[in-house]
Amino acid sequence: EYGPLAAPLNKLCQLLESSKQETIAGVQAFKEVDLENIADDVFFDLLKIVDKKKKLERLSTFLDESEKRAEKAYSDYNTWLTSSPELDELLRQYILEGSSPYREKGAAFRKESFRIKKNIVREFAKLFDFLSKIYGTYQKGKDPLILCSNDQDSLTLNSYFLTISSLFKEEQNLALQWQQNSLQMEKVFVE
Repeated sequence: EYGPLAAPLNKLCQLLESSKQETIAGVQAFKEVDLENIADDVFFDLLKIVDKKKKLERLSTFLDESEKRAEKAYSDYNTWLTSSPELDELLRQYILEGSSPYREKGAAFRKESFRIKKNIVREFAKLFDFLSKIYGTYQKGKDPLILCSNDQDSLTLNSYFLTISSLFKEEQNLALQWQQNSLQMEKVFVE
């Protein structure tokens, strides 16, 4: 039905499906750790702190492997695009030239997205590490959530919370940028 475009469109659909499945797996992996809704009781139960740290280690490993799988999928697609005998040279050049800026933006987005996610996991791991070290020296407060026994611990704890909050905002901003970029790419593709 698509003639000479059938093979590259099929490969692109496979790549997009692979990317979609990787994204779904990533969302599920983050849901299992539930970083956005950590209940107060986690901070005041050493076993729950240790459990979160173990889950964070698994999530960190998953993110490393996911990034490798994503990069391999895109690398394989680009290799196919540049060397497949299924494409005639004129069509290959047209596709490569037309998709070049989007490949670069997509690669930059993937890299930045993984960087932010890994940093979120890393900061939470540091937070739980710190809490396990000072466990028993802090208590539950109203506002702030945790009252430390000394100012240095309070400052350290606050810095973790601020960094984590900043990383979540960075992740949201990146998602909005990607959404806007995707709409632009779709508009160009339709035209």
